[in-house]
Amino acid sequence: MKEKITLLLLKDTGNVLAATTRAAMADEPTDKKLKEQQDAQDLKALVGEALLVRFGGDPVDVANLKLTNAEFLVPPEELALLIGEFDAGVLQDARSFCSDDSQVPQPVTAVAAGNLTVAVSQTDVKFTVLNPVTSKTKVWIQIQDETGSDIQVVRGAIEPVAGHDKDVTLPLRHLGSGTYLALALTAGYQPVTLKFQ
Repeated sequence: MKEKITLLLLKDTGNVLAATTRAAMADEPTDKKLKEQQDAQDLKALVGEALLVRFGGDPVDVANLKLTNAEFLVPPEELALLIGEFDAGVLQDARSFCSDDSQVPQPVTAVAAGNLTVAVSQTDVKFTVLNPVTSKTKVWIQIQDETGSDIQVVRGAIEPVAGHDKDVTLPLRHLGSGTYLALALTAGYQPVTLKFQ
């Protein structure tokens, strides 16, 4: 039996948030409904109530607030499973991959030199890419206060429509005063983490 890899993806954008392997796996059901039930059971077994996504290092610096460590609890209803052939590169650096309709992990575009920016205000979030998109590009953001008790998730897409093919602005539930953390995902790009007031 070939070794398999299980990828935990964000449903909306296809970004890989985690990867795991198993020595032996049961055959996947061929019936779509049974497969969905099996995936739901596997997802619950893997993440429980939420997937803990940790970031370290020096993510995006907004308003000179350094975000050197951040933890986000992503609920299972935001996740999907993808089971494929083992790939050491994907296992080693899972967040550098995403999956599209082909269901094959693809390397993401590194976030550098302004090719993706995420700007958050008290009332909205704006995703901007450097080059116009040629297909619908989904975006997703989870914003939480520093304690992780006040969480909101917003999703949308940058559309390949002239004049709107490089950005999208999405409304937020008003953010009060305080410090917030955000995990922002854009299909095909590395995750962005933010800390802002």
